[in-house]
Amino acid sequence: MKRIKEKTRKLENKDGRSWDQPIARKFFRPMAIEIETGELLYGLVRAIKPTNAVETGTFEGFSAINIARALKNNEEGVLWTIDSDEYGAKKMFKDYNVKQWINQVIGLSPDSLEKIVSQNNIDFAFLDSAHTYNTVFSELEVLHRYFKIGSYITGHDYYRYGCIKQAVDDFVNKYPNMYEKVIIGTFTGFFILKKN
Repeated sequence: MKRIKEKTRKLENKDGRSWDQPIARKFFRPMAIEIETGELLYGLVRAIKPTNAVETGTFEGFSAINIARALKNNEEGVLWTIDSDEYGAKKMFKDYNVKQWINQVIGLSPDSLEKIVSQNNIDFAFLDSAHTYNTVFSELEVLHRYFKIGSYITGHDYYRYGCIKQAVDDFVNKYPNMYEKVIIGTFTGFFILKKN
């Protein structure tokens, strides 16, 4: 059986570590999540089986497609995905046959996030919007207010951006014993918080 060689791009982090990152088909810009992070999201949603999900930072839709595919295969739930603009994700949702499992919202987080989470029964979140301390910490606070025990908050770029690491760590320290934290050592760092 012939193996297909993935197209790759060279990435380097602040420590000087570099690697060849596979480029997801049709997702060619470096802001898209890595292929293995998409697979991780798919697996988490399949395993956790959330009622509904929310994502901040749609961009071209690769993470949303993986979450929506898992919801579709779980035969339950819908994904709300939020970004400040439409970067071509709508076409991707149609091409990947998941558009009926996705509600795409054009808006800013955390305001749009609060509106969605306060009005819907959501118990899984993936955060990958504005990479600033204030945005990430505010998103975490919104989810804390509305998420029930057993809900999951996940996010991208824990290692890539010190402000994201700081926001996540400060949030967990603000609510001692309320969250289990796991960091998965992908190149950019993937965090998982479970509300206890």
